Amino acid sequence: MAVAPSEEFLDWLLVRIEATGMTEAKFLRKADLASSTLSKLKTGSKIGHETAAKIADALQLPRSALYIKAGLDPKEPDMEPSILEVLTLFVQMSEDERESELAEMRSRLKLRKKGKHAEVASANH
Repeated sequence: MAVAPSEEFLDWLLVRIEATGMTEAKFLRKADLASSTLSKLKTGSKIGHETAAKIADALQLPRSALYIKAGLDPKEPDMEPSILEVLTLFVQMSEDERESELAEMRSRLKLRKKGKHAEVASANH
């Protein structure tokens, strides 16, 4: 079901497009969307999963994250509830908060991998 995008979503989207270094027109071509798409969204046209998917792909973002940000159902029926919750929370964070959380997750995984390597090494001796 299509929804009218919030002003917050539109502001976020325009910042993300600008961050790509592309003009809005070039971005829309990359996303395979009509040149009037952003204008229509800014004036209250609804956004659906198909348009959101094209935007996500062009921004190289997970589709489900963009669906959530746009106010759409994540449309991932086989997604575990905990993963959906993480995505929902993640897209609500500031860029700095996201980077901090990602750094923490990477650090945890690195420690876990080191622990597994240590277990294998001690088992081989």
